[in-house]
Amino acid sequence: MSALQSEAISPEERALPRFSRRALKRLPTWDLWHKNKLEQLDQMEALGMFGLPIKLPKGGILMCFHWQCQIKVNGKRRSRMCCDGSPRAAPEVHSTTNAYASCLEHPVFWLFIALCTADNLTIYGGDAKDAFAHLPGPSIPTFMKLDDAFRDWYLERTGVLLDKDLVLPVLHALQGHPEATRLWEEHISAILKKVGFKNTTHEKDIYTGNFCDEKVLLARQVDDFALGCRQESTAKSVYAKIGTKLTLRNEAEVPFEYLGLVDSFDGYDVLQTRDYIKLSTESYIRRLLKAHGWDNPSPRESSNKPKPPLHKSDVANLLYSIWQQVRSRILPNTRLSRLNKVSGTGASLERFSLPMYFVVPTLDT
Repeated sequence: MSALQSEAISPEERALPRFSRRALKRLPTWDLWHKNKLEQLDQMEALGMFGLPIKLPKGGILMCFHWQCQIKVNGKRRSRMCCDGSPRAAPEVHSTTNAYASCLEHPVFWLFIALCTADNLTIYGGDAKDAFAHLPGPSIPTFMKLDDAFRDWYLERTGVLLDKDLVLPVLHALQGHPEATRLWEEHISAILKKVGFKNTTHEKDIYTGNFCDEKVLLARQVDDFALGCRQESTAKSVYAKIGTKLTLRNEAEVPFEYLGLVDSFDGYDVLQTRDYIKLSTESYIRRLLKAHGWDNPSPRESSNKPKPPLHKSDVANLLYSIWQQVRSRILPNTRLSRLNKVSGTGASLERFSLPMYFVVPTLDT
């Protein structure tokens, strides 16, 4: 699954079954991973994520750190600090808390793109940084077991080597905790309402509002934002308002990043032109093929024997066959963009050179 994250992955990283601390320490890129982990822990300290190390109180919920290491599309190595909040690791939390949160679905996002296209809106991106860390802590007192990464960071910053038996009180929502996503949805929904947005009746993750004398549309996938408007200045103004509402008292910088013109959104490739907006999964499919060694045709496939003409129905059948083979290993871990059953469209396979996409044409004004 590591190989599906970015085309900027190194051969050594691609060979790893997963990005564990022990495995990454042996790679030439370890300095980049280590630097980002230190930056992440510095940021968590600045936000007051944890209390001082203490002994575990009687009856306290104890969880373990889980580092989610990924390579972003731009090639940056990102180490995200999470906790293991799975039912196996924290059964008592799952049995006593509400963990439901809405999610942006494929047809809803496609409809958002279509509406933006119909109104000739340009889509600009935004990202809430360390979103969960800006929320209150879990409803049940929770504590984190110290791991090597935290102990190394604490030693480097304070000169004190912490005892492994100590734990950290969790003061803010932490990614991976069952309640975190629900708490974030409640928090950001309240902020968007105060700013002036109204979500649709049946879908909580698409919004509309009027800003800078124009109507705008907004799609949100957890902490990723896509805003459709006519003027870039409108997008910057709206995102600035959201960032200001998210800012904590002890933060020097607004925890919201303006990403400019959207060219990708949560797994989709987005091409915006004056005539149409094209959604595709070409980048994901390229990574998928490379990760499984399907990008290089076998000698049998590359023979000079004549091949029968290829029809769209053949491509659809091939795609569905591939989808059946890989869905159990790949699809449960993908994000918004997934290989659904396709009829009449193709994937970016070297043999066929047909991208999987659909195009929404703009309307003349």
